[in-house]
Amino acid sequence: MLTIVADNNISLVNEYFSNLGTVISKPGREITTNDIKNADVLLVRSITKVDKNLLNNTNIKFVGSVTSGIDHIDVDYLKAHDIQFACTKGFNAVSVVEYVLSSIASFANNNKVDLSSCTVGIVGVGNIGCRLHYALYKLGINTVLTDPAKPSYNCKLPSLSYIELPELLQKADIISLHCPLTTTGSHPTYHLLNRNNFAMIKPSGCLINSSRGAVVDNTALAQHLEMGNDLNLAFDVWENEPNIHLSLLDKCQIATPHIAGYSYDAKLLGTQVIYSKLATYLEKPHNNIALDNFWQQFTPTKLTDKQKILDVFNGVSSCYNVIADTKKLKNIFQNSTVNSKQQFDNLRHKYNSRRQFNVMEFIAN
Repeated sequence: MLTIVADNNISLVNEYFSNLGTVISKPGREITTNDIKNADVLLVRSITKVDKNLLNNTNIKFVGSVTSGIDHIDVDYLKAHDIQFACTKGFNAVSVVEYVLSSIASFANNNKVDLSSCTVGIVGVGNIGCRLHYALYKLGINTVLTDPAKPSYNCKLPSLSYIELPELLQKADIISLHCPLTTTGSHPTYHLLNRNNFAMIKPSGCLINSSRGAVVDNTALAQHLEMGNDLNLAFDVWENEPNIHLSLLDKCQIATPHIAGYSYDAKLLGTQVIYSKLATYLEKPHNNIALDNFWQQFTPTKLTDKQKILDVFNGVSSCYNVIADTKKLKNIFQNSTVNSKQQFDNLRHKYNSRRQFNVMEFIAN
């Protein structure tokens, strides 16, 4: 019988995968070589480092990661050892865009900002960055873009035009980061924002990071703010997570425990995608029973017709108010001088997933 070891934070992991083998689930940060020594399949999220140290002398033949980013996976090692790899690139793009829109709504509301006169800078124009650009374009909000690859998309928009990062930092009122974490190559993103360019960002501007924690030098940013520099921060990802920088956390207007992509719809889609890829790899029939059984687990939020028509961003806040998640994270570290990995991970594991905006129900007053 096939043995599957899985991060217990993968939604409905038993319901989906039990028809393929015996499922053993445990916290992703606690998975060790001994746990997978006699397993055939390893299923992870972003917090499990999958490399030689974990996989050496195991029988793993398939690794599935329910994530878009893969900087926690040593893909070269998997390939060299003939281990099949699958991920869910782009599965949570809509959820992340909605998180960013909620953060923008909060920033505008708290600072009495007229978004129609704002410019949003998008750093990294992949799947998520392009979707955000499209959403803001449809809302009539100006954007500027930077990406060394200068991707182009057939998304019924005017031609995408790019500027260099320093110019974007100076032009944008709101900056949203959507780049992978890389340390090599011609355009590494590790500490892309650092003490050398923080000062380029407009005073009282807004910086949103829902990409990877180490894209921003967290320590240098905290020091920059301690010197009296004024920035509005919305951070969902943190350097050295879950040992997050407490001084930086305190200075964030929005601070969440890596849940930007955690809508219920995205989490379930991620499970579906990996399940399908594993079933195909094993040449097994696909079990789709879980789809209809679990989609209605949450009751859609109801918005009034007035909210829908008169104020899009009021509607955004009603669909998902990121401040509620911020309070939960800040509360667990309030008056604390010691980080707690367990508390941070518990917030993620027990996250009361929101629904995506497209399932919201609009009703008249």
